[in-house]
Amino acid sequence: PVELVSTTLLAAVDAHIGGKTGVNLRGKNLLGVVRFPRMVRIDPRFFFTLPTLYWREGVVELLKALALTRPDLPDLVDAVTGDLKQPSYPGALRWIPPAVEAKLSFVRKDPFETTGERFALNLGHTFGHALEAASGFRIRHGLAVAWGMVTEARLGVSMGVTPPEIPVVLERLFADLGVLPERVPDRLADFLFLDKKRTGSRVSLPLLESWGKAVRVPVPVASLREFLRREVSAPGG
Repeated sequence: PVELVSTTLLAAVDAHIGGKTGVNLRGKNLLGVVRFPRMVRIDPRFFFTLPTLYWREGVVELLKALALTRPDLPDLVDAVTGDLKQPSYPGALRWIPPAVEAKLSFVRKDPFETTGERFALNLGHTFGHALEAASGFRIRHGLAVAWGMVTEARLGVSMGVTPPEIPVVLERLFADLGVLPERVPDRLADFLFLDKKRTGSRVSLPLLESWGKAVRVPVPVASLREFLRREVSAPGG
């Protein structure tokens, strides 16, 4: 087993601690294996050399982990964005450890994604991965996931699963960080059929039932396509 040294925030709070490797084909992460490293070393000094956008895309995955585990996330929003808009020691030292622990809390229960415990970590990734693929992977992962989290929360509201205030808070949070993509490709919905979580004519998504709790909801691909068409064609979509 190898040792991994995280040189980006995205690696530190997400990629290096999930054990997964993935290769993008026509869709995102369609080929890969699960192989855990012997050790992950996280030294925030690496992160302070990052361009701001690269830092902030790691912040998106950090906030995703907190959204899945912290019922008090709305109360933390101002503090979190204040700390994490720019690479800084106070922000890194305050929020990286709880984000890492949040992700590990799912990975420990289901290291090889066989029991469904870690499925919640896909929050925002169904629509986010479709956006990445539709853009030819020109839209960075963090920005795609930020848009995916907001849009999947809106889907959850439309299905009566997610409280209406959740997408409002998420959109304000990510807009404040400047991580929402300016434009979404029109053919986004076409890439849902490539989602690795699709079974037959349905794709299962984790939707926030409340802050700190996601539930697994299978949705027909046709319904997702129609929802995305409306979202993408709507003003600001």
